[in-house]
Amino acid sequence: MSKHPLAENTRKSITILFTSDLHGQIAYETEETTQGFVRTASYIASKQQEGSLLLIDNGDFLQGNHLSTFYYQNKMQHTHPIIEVMNLLKYDGAVLGNHEFDFSLDYLKQNEQASDFPWLAANVVHRDSGTPFFGEPYFIKTFHNGVSVAVLGLTHHHTPFWTNIDARIQFLDPVTCAKEWVKKLQDTEAPDIIVLAYHGGLSEEGLTGNAGIRLCQEVPGFHVLLTGHEHYTLVEKHHGVTIVQPGSHGGFVGEICVELSGTTVHSSATVIDGQQESIHSETFHLYKSRNQKVSYWLDSTVGTLHAPLLITNHLEACTRPHPYVQFLHDVQKSAMKTKLSVAAIFHEDTYGLPKQIKVKHILHNYSYRNRLVVKEITGHAIKQALERSATYFIWKDSKLTLSRHFPHYLYDMWDGLTYEIDPRKETGHRIKIHSILGESFAPDKQYEVTMSEYRALGSNGYEMLASGRTVRESTKDMASLMMDFIKNHPNYKPMIHYSFNIRGEETNETCHFNGR
Repeated sequence: MSKHPLAENTRKSITILFTSDLHGQIAYETEETTQGFVRTASYIASKQQEGSLLLIDNGDFLQGNHLSTFYYQNKMQHTHPIIEVMNLLKYDGAVLGNHEFDFSLDYLKQNEQASDFPWLAANVVHRDSGTPFFGEPYFIKTFHNGVSVAVLGLTHHHTPFWTNIDARIQFLDPVTCAKEWVKKLQDTEAPDIIVLAYHGGLSEEGLTGNAGIRLCQEVPGFHVLLTGHEHYTLVEKHHGVTIVQPGSHGGFVGEICVELSGTTVHSSATVIDGQQESIHSETFHLYKSRNQKVSYWLDSTVGTLHAPLLITNHLEACTRPHPYVQFLHDVQKSAMKTKLSVAAIFHEDTYGLPKQIKVKHILHNYSYRNRLVVKEITGHAIKQALERSATYFIWKDSKLTLSRHFPHYLYDMWDGLTYEIDPRKETGHRIKIHSILGESFAPDKQYEVTMSEYRALGSNGYEMLASGRTVRESTKDMASLMMDFIKNHPNYKPMIHYSFNIRGEETNETCHFNGR
């Protein structure tokens, strides 16, 4: 209960604005227009003039675009431009998202120190002491009208399944952690309003690990839940709690109006389309000054191929051997000195590589900061991993389609073995391995396989890969290794080594492919 409850006939209100999943994106520029956070910033600035405003970011602000990559690889001593923008707009606080941990801890600490606002993550703790790693995980703001608001930050606890985490850090269950901290806030601070800012979502399908619904069901005493991670725009209520998610990349901003009457809290929310606003001149000027060197870097030449490795049909590239995928395998095997490799085409808009390659082509195709890992696994584990990938396909009405519940980036193709996928069979029984490294399939034999660190962590149903012994790890990320390979192999021409097919095993019937 608040230390100073209002009289029942007294009504006071405050406004919360929040962004999420900015992914370092300040502006999108085309020949016709400039869109993105530079416009949403104008809405934020106008609302700040009205007073009684709380401004928060809900995580994944550092990683995700070319500007972020450039500043990490080339300008590590400089503050990330998105932090400069958030300082400019006077953010009150920011929650750490899972992608913040794609960077080194030193880089995180450097940008935290450059921030004029606290970084919040109650469930990210020191492994030895159990105390929050980034300091006090909440802040309290008291407005001129006397209303006090506490904001507690929580990070997605599945982060260690998605990226390598510093050994000094431990992630705790956000629900258990929130229960403890909300009670502590009630007992020691007694704010009028408690807000949970959680970098996670609501969907509980599959292996998402999202805890949004559980927070509403199991944690008493808070009033508003800010969410993110899923890149959705939504406004909902669960168990009396207002829940908002404001999309991604700065195009929108979540707005919550919270009204206090006595000890009763009422809230309403909406998601504002910031692209209807004019460009915020100060933010745009900062962006242009920081982005100039990035543009030169993106247009710099990496090297030349013998011929383009273009993907003109995503489905075909995933259902039969393709030169671009062979390139990925060749890079991985060359860098890590193995004969087996597993790789994925991440997105439907992955277009492969032109003959003349620039930095921007590499980063468009491989946007994640994955390093490589060599794992020692059995033939049986390889088959299990292939079975997991085979759930990407659905056989319906004598046609092959792709599952809408299986993200593209989870579908792998393997080099160094010959195998067959029969999508008409029951899930878990679709794979037939004919040979591994030219020898008959041996379930118990151990093999060294190069894969991304994301896959090596075993998330999203690939636990069989995580169970193997880690033999070695790369010091560079995959995009850097791709550039190194092209420079060291001028006029590169892939020779297709990996072999698989997708067909009806009993009838040799050719599959018919449908787009999504």
